[in-house]
Amino acid sequence: MNDNTVFENLVSELTCAERSGLLGRIRSQAMVSAEALFEGQDQPEDAHADYDAHFRTLTLFQKIVIMLRSFFSGRPREDIFRDDAVSEIVRFLVLAAPGIVDHKRRRLTGSFRRELAALRDASKYFRSLIDRTADKDRGDFVAFLASVEIPEVNEIILADTDPFAFEEREPGIGENAVFDSVRAALDSALAGITDSQRQSMAYDLRWVREMRKLSSFIFEHFLSAFVELPTGRWECPYPAAADLLSDLVDQLVSLSEPPSAGLVEAMILYLRGGESGSFGTEAEDEARLRMAEVETRLGVIRDFNRSIPLVKLVRVVRNDPLWNPKHPGPMDDWLSTYRDFWKARVDASLRRFKAVRSRIALEREIANFLGREPRSEYQALGSRAESVPPVSRAATLAFLDAFYRDVFVPVINRPLKIILVDGEFYKRDNRVEFADAYSELLKIDEAVRIFDARLSPIGDLSQAYVEARKEMIAIPLKKRKIETAVMGAETEAERIENGIVGALEKMLVILRGIVSGGPGGRYDSLSNLGALDGKNNNEFVKSLEKAKGSTEKALALYTALAGTADADASP
Repeated sequence: MNDNTVFENLVSELTCAERSGLLGRIRSQAMVSAEALFEGQDQPEDAHADYDAHFRTLTLFQKIVIMLRSFFSGRPREDIFRDDAVSEIVRFLVLAAPGIVDHKRRRLTGSFRRELAALRDASKYFRSLIDRTADKDRGDFVAFLASVEIPEVNEIILADTDPFAFEEREPGIGENAVFDSVRAALDSALAGITDSQRQSMAYDLRWVREMRKLSSFIFEHFLSAFVELPTGRWECPYPAAADLLSDLVDQLVSLSEPPSAGLVEAMILYLRGGESGSFGTEAEDEARLRMAEVETRLGVIRDFNRSIPLVKLVRVVRNDPLWNPKHPGPMDDWLSTYRDFWKARVDASLRRFKAVRSRIALEREIANFLGREPRSEYQALGSRAESVPPVSRAATLAFLDAFYRDVFVPVINRPLKIILVDGEFYKRDNRVEFADAYSELLKIDEAVRIFDARLSPIGDLSQAYVEARKEMIAIPLKKRKIETAVMGAETEAERIENGIVGALEKMLVILRGIVSGGPGGRYDSLSNLGALDGKNNNEFVKSLEKAKGSTEKALALYTALAGTADADASP
């Protein structure tokens, strides 16, 4: 699981109480209006209404008049009814929104175009906001939105699915029991979500979905349907506007209610968390400004809907007085997204729990191998100080250095030195490889110490990292510079580690050949193995066996340690 998601950053930066306090302070100075975005117009009616049904609602006199007009004009009564209804709507439009249409020429006017352009600009703001929040990582955003809208659920899950806390409450509990209990706690918390909590979240996410659709509407295509006349006026023929206007009004009706305050606050905090992650006074001021901007843009949408009787306008443009907007789509199935997010997070936490347990057992095994408990002996390697670039290989480098000082020097070095001085290899290449590997192993401590110095406050790797963090530049560029500084330290650590491990692996295969091989193999024994170290040859051979075993053990422990990255990760 990615530990650097916005949700993880926000959870680690702000407790539930701190988040509530921050939202309270912002809300006291910047509010999102609860006034409807689309109201006071014809709302969606029966989509199956027809002219026959309307004809049956007329008075007897009205029916007779329409029948006579139909008889003398030769036109179906449906056409007469439609034309009368449209004419009545046009009269209403002329009074309610003068200058929006030129019905005699069947045109939308430049006044409507100006209103449409303002609506486009307002909705584009929300496209950018949604792109950087709800659409950045849906599961991550849904989880954070829930922490704002239904914080009690999130807090229960956070508290009850922490395997480390569970182990503290019940010391000695088995690993499988911890896994089962944590997963059961998650299922219980999810099952406890109430209907009102479900609806609150569903409303928020449906609003995001519908605003995404509005902000993705083809405004430019609609605006391009307007033609500028020689007089400087703009107009758009009804046929060119009919389908575009219908789609737009469908979407505006689906977005009839404003966003909840919780949704807007969650989006703004999520945006802040993705950009910098800090939440001081500056963050509060920024949040208030963004909330005010949201309210301004919503006001533009409100004014557009309020100033133009949109449903009636569509009926005129389509010449269909029975046209009705489509009903809004169903609520989003947010709960499955929320469940998947928490299952993935809990699984990652359980993997880390297992890795930590394995790491503890591994550290005991390493201590037994080294003959002492591990201790920090460096200026910066493995430090979590802000001035030190994080190095993922710190633990393995420290182990290899400790192996050199506590095992290689007292146990392995003597027999290897005797072989280097007096050993007679069957193959010259074997001697060259042995000498190269031995030389590399002798430089372990020096290489690690030099690298540690470069990570110290006066070292070049540390200074490059600190300078990148201090630069007052655009956030994306700053992140890249910090990543480059970290990568420089990582690359150097990888070079050193690969050199040490490569030398150990090479030395191991050579020692195996010396101890158990014979002439003719890739790595042969020594022609004078039985005579080395004179009368102490038996002890020498035993020390050589021990050196081989210690090298094998060191490589096995290194491999195990390198595979425990989850133990250092956040849950």
